[in-house]
Amino acid sequence: MKTAFALVLIVAFVASAFAVYSHTDGKPDCTAKNVATGSFRNNYDPTRYWVCEKVGESPTSVPCPQETGFLDSKKSCVGWDQWVWEEPYDPPTA
Repeated sequence: MKTAFALVLIVAFVASAFAVYSHTDGKPDCTAKNVATGSFRNNYDPTRYWVCEKVGESPTSVPCPQETGFLDSKKSCVGWDQWVWEEPYDPPTA
């Protein structure tokens, strides 16, 4: 029984290593033709986000105002009382 439980834990750990979650900072490739302009989550720092202002140009890292964090589902900075962790994902064209 203990061996089966340990095996299940090992399989779960290995599977989580291959999950679809991003392991990048979320920086989009704004130079790609299939990327729309807009705001994108910074997967490493919730107090910053990426902006593609124009297709063909490099993205800009933008800080949120003090006491706020970027909430990807709202595409804006919100107060920490409204901020929740959301699963990171690969940026467009990653």
